[in-house]
Amino acid sequence: MKSPQQSMAKKNIGTKGEGFNMFNYAIPRIIFIVIFFSTIYLFTSSQLKAAINTRALQEEIFLQRLLYSPEGISYTDPVTGRLYPGTVDMDKLKKDESLLDSAFSADTKRFAARIQITSLETKDTWELFINKEGYGRWAPLTKFPRYDKSILKNYVLLREGDRISKGMLRTDVVIDRG
Repeated sequence: MKSPQQSMAKKNIGTKGEGFNMFNYAIPRIIFIVIFFSTIYLFTSSQLKAAINTRALQEEIFLQRLLYSPEGISYTDPVTGRLYPGTVDMDKLKKDESLLDSAFSADTKRFAARIQITSLETKDTWELFINKEGYGRWAPLTKFPRYDKSILKNYVLLREGDRISKGMLRTDVVIDRG
């Protein structure tokens, strides 16, 4: 036995314009289903990220290691062994220019940096490199997505002998992502 709705549907289809009216009810349903599944797709795709960008973390670790490590450019008191963070030992840098290459030797396959120290009082500038050959090759290529370049600037104290002056530390870091 047929339900009353089925028999009415057949009767309505035969009448003038009623089949079109049933089709009108299907259109909003189809539109609603499309919007519903599109919303679910957009929400899930926005929550899933395949690529992880660690550039900022790598730059921060490099800067921390450069400024706060005994192998870096910071001044270390010879008597107590205390490290003075943010105080650049200019005597150590002038004596051994390859100091930074030895301190960062493990990272130089995918990493290069130019460190520029400027005295704010005398306007003298010193330039040091980590992986100078890599920096020379990669720095012009930073417009391509394989290479990332960032410039970090910090105010530091420059210690030369017993004299302390104000300075600016600029680091240009180039990372090879390939």
